Amino acid sequence: CSCRKTCINRVAQRPLHLRLQLFRTERRGWGIRCLDDIPKGQFICVYAGQLLTEQEANEDGKQFGDEYLAELDLIESIEQAKDGYESDVDIDIDHQSDISQSSGSDDSGEFSDISESKSLVPGQGHENKNDSSEKLSAHTLSSTAVRIIQKDDCQKKTRELYGPNEHCYVMDAKSTGNIGRYLNHCCKPNVFVQNIFVDTQDLRFPWVGFFAHVFIRAGTELTWDYSYQVDSVPDKKLFCHCGAKECRGRLL
Repeated sequence: CSCRKTCINRVAQRPLHLRLQLFRTERRGWGIRCLDDIPKGQFICVYAGQLLTEQEANEDGKQFGDEYLAELDLIESIEQAKDGYESDVDIDIDHQSDISQSSGSDDSGEFSDISESKSLVPGQGHENKNDSSEKLSAHTLSSTAVRIIQKDDCQKKTRELYGPNEHCYVMDAKSTGNIGRYLNHCCKPNVFVQNIFVDTQDLRFPWVGFFAHVFIRAGTELTWDYSYQVDSVPDKKLFCHCGAKECRGRLL
């Protein structure tokens, strides 16, 4: 945005200012712990690395290992979260059309003057009905304003709008990256990921930012949930050693 660099909302664009320490864990390789208390919601750092296509990431993963690969799958994550969001909504198009015609709207699609409809004013005109199908709303649309969403429109994925053969881009931090690549997984993490947009509004290229999920005391290891799906990679098992009571036992 066009605000000044001193704006307090520019948390992810500032240099790292928290004191973090790289240390060797007992069973999970390198890890990161904080040397100062971190308040809940505090920005910690971003995940930096080399940007690869899905094909390049697969080739590099087979040759050099995939432990530092992170998919930029914001689009898929949001679509999965909203999957079935409107499954309980039942729209009766025929009934909607009848209501529109009775509300006095003409074929031009314009709304009639609701001030002339006494039925829209509580306690005047029509008496109250127990049947909800008889109630009129000031927000009732005319029949020409109703757009019937086709099934194919609902199933079209956002990423497909960018063109054919479009896949998630992958951040590879194995050889090029920052301290964010050493944050370990935990089934009950104290850090959460927030996708943010700074230099572009393109949904395919978010910045991956880490923020404190809870108040974190100095000396505590910083962890986040990798959200891997068990058995998603054929012939590969990765066991979890986070030590949390809620530990799921496996990452892959």
